[in-house]
Amino acid sequence: MDNLFTCLVCGEKLADRPSSDSPVKCSMCGFVNTSEKEKQKTLLEQLSQLTVEMNPDEIQNALSTISISIGREIPDDMDIKQTIKTNHSEHYPKAITSTPKKTIACNKKTETDVDYKLLEKIGEGGMGVIYLAEQSALKRKVALKMEKEDKKALPAGLSFLSEAIITGDFDHPNVIPIHDAGIDNKGKLFYIMKRVQGLTWESILHPRTPEQQEIAKNYSLIDHLNILNSVCNAVAFAHSRNIIHRDLKPSNVMIGEFGEVLVLDWGLAASIGENGKATSLSKKNAFAGTISYMAPEMAKAEISQIGKHSDIYLLGAILYEILTKHPPHTGKTIKECLINAIQNRIEPPENEQDIDMVLMETALKAMSLMPLQRYFSVANFQRALKRYIRGKTSHFGSLQYSNKALKLIDEGVKQSDVKTILHAYILFERALRLWNGNREAELGKYK
Repeated sequence: MDNLFTCLVCGEKLADRPSSDSPVKCSMCGFVNTSEKEKQKTLLEQLSQLTVEMNPDEIQNALSTISISIGREIPDDMDIKQTIKTNHSEHYPKAITSTPKKTIACNKKTETDVDYKLLEKIGEGGMGVIYLAEQSALKRKVALKMEKEDKKALPAGLSFLSEAIITGDFDHPNVIPIHDAGIDNKGKLFYIMKRVQGLTWESILHPRTPEQQEIAKNYSLIDHLNILNSVCNAVAFAHSRNIIHRDLKPSNVMIGEFGEVLVLDWGLAASIGENGKATSLSKKNAFAGTISYMAPEMAKAEISQIGKHSDIYLLGAILYEILTKHPPHTGKTIKECLINAIQNRIEPPENEQDIDMVLMETALKAMSLMPLQRYFSVANFQRALKRYIRGKTSHFGSLQYSNKALKLIDEGVKQSDVKTILHAYILFERALRLWNGNREAELGKYK
């Protein structure tokens, strides 16, 4: 028991491995931990797949970073330079690295011969920073996402580039368009997206500023369900390409000024079948996503169990948040939240009496512990949403007809106006055609 180590996810003490290369599953959270040797191999493989040309100094910095990460020196007999040159992933076309490097300059600089001019920082994620930029050739504003400068994040370049490749291949109205991708004159990966002005869906569901609170007032439950339906359209499209998103949540959805709904952040997407352009699921990338929304199989990092049904769980988790104002899994610590996700413990709503139970049943079915008990496809989940939306819309319209008819029939009776009374009866009929359970319309016909 000399080699006790802690779980990379929850920090629980783990027993000695049977051998140096065998993974060990944490008894507390279920995460599969690999040995230091395996971790070293994984990091080197990720480094070798980066399509960034490195000079000797950059290579040395990368090796130093990996040494710190794994707690030991890289073996001297490992020809990392040759590995970097020869082991490029087939998923990343040479077009990105073979094109001329682009010149990117800060707005404060005086250079005129630049491809993109950075204007201001507008966002930041785990892998990259997003800037508002100006494309010099077309004199237009674009969003430029660039990988972070932190050398410790170097292996993340693989996922960063994967996001550009996946999103660039998606021609769908609910996926943000990619205009360009490449390497700047400092050797950093970047890609260019359509500039979308608006707010994240999270800012509307959980408004913090007075401006956000004012905007949020304009969104009804039906509006949020329609947004979710648009998100489903993007996810269903991705599934048709054998790609799963794995990090669906309101903060990864942008709502444009004119009602556009765009699903963002495809950096954790994975291929689950042939011909997928994303990285395939493996021990290296199985644990990914946001714990408070995760399906149990995602929290356990069970490669064989993760699939399209995992995204369906995430869609159900978003619906749950729409209804309850919080994600399904919570906890005082990350460890507690992870355990709740693994065991599918769903935080009960505080305002249960105010929640539509039809929608709650839809959310809980999508978040079933067993994948086979969830909706068979995104389209099935959408049918449940649309059925509810149609019902609510029909009820509202039916009540409008019956309320107007009641006023007309009272007016017609007082004035002995047969034409007005006849008009009222026609409106009652229309109300019942929209919703045959409209009691007021049924009684009004015999008033």
